[in-house]
Amino acid sequence: MTAPSGSPTTSHTRTTQASPTTTAHPTVTSPSPPPAATVVKTFSPFNPTTGKADIPLSTTVTGYCWTGSIALVAPNAYRCMADNDIFDPCFTSAKVRGSVICADTPWESGTRLVLNKALPSSGNTGSTQPGWAMRLANGSRCVALTGTISFVDNVPMRYGCGAGGGQAGDLQQRGTHWSVDYLAPHAAALTRVDVTTVWG
Repeated sequence: MTAPSGSPTTSHTRTTQASPTTTAHPTVTSPSPPPAATVVKTFSPFNPTTGKADIPLSTTVTGYCWTGSIALVAPNAYRCMADNDIFDPCFTSAKVRGSVICADTPWESGTRLVLNKALPSSGNTGSTQPGWAMRLANGSRCVALTGTISFVDNVPMRYGCGAGGGQAGDLQQRGTHWSVDYLAPHAAALTRVDVTTVWG
């Protein structure tokens, strides 16, 4: 419709306000803290001052030692036998004559073995096994195997980890931190796990 002549014309102006601009800030990711240093312990079943047993002893047997330990690199560690049972490692003390103390693990009771033969001249001084036993960050506890070992993905499984059948490969060291390739019971693939404590 055309406005009558002489009628005032009203003009409407619409103002559009610009939206504020939002500046994107990049997400800052904090670096992961370095892994905690692995605690390295030297195991001895003897009190260094008195020479008495420093671990509980469950039994006493009679036997002999014929070579250095396979499980542990130490000049005072031997592989011994009583009846048809093999004990490895078995430890000597400069304060004790005529017997050794054998330990399956650093966290269980040991066995006193009374010697019926003279010891070899030295224990294990040449093996490349870097650790006898270890505790992993996942809670598993592992001990060096002294018999036939298996391979998983070309990695030798040198440690048995508990009664459930877990296994672990060679210890890997980077500075003060140790880790290991671990095969959980019934698992098909290895996983890298931190080592919290290693005994030598």
